[in-house]
Amino acid sequence: MPENFKKKDVVEILSHKKAYNTSILIAHLKLSHVELRQILMTMETDRLEPSHIKQLLLYAPDGEEVQRFQSYKENPGKLSEPDQFVLQVLGRGVPRDRGCVCPVPAAGHSHVVSLSHLGCP
Repeated sequence: MPENFKKKDVVEILSHKKAYNTSILIAHLKLSHVELRQILMTMETDRLEPSHIKQLLLYAPDGEEVQRFQSYKENPGKLSEPDQFVLQVLGRGVPRDRGCVCPVPAAGHSHVVSLSHLGCP
């Protein structure tokens, strides 16, 4: 492959599988990672299906990946697109007053999903 087609200096923290699946989901939703983060932070459940929220939870970083995100001090623009999304959700103005839970409406019921594994209290 010619040198100019190779990805240069792209930092990847998420596993390849999680990053790939997150990219597909964000593309399917036709949202930028910034827009998706805003929807998640404001809990606009009318903009996402419960299955989408569940998929995002499946692709969430594990404990080791969370630590790598928390210790990442370089330019966020060097991260892959899915890693930029996760970095923003984990560390850029996450509202703590919501208790780090995500309502997942399903069949007329509202379930609460704990996000404590993502570093939330």
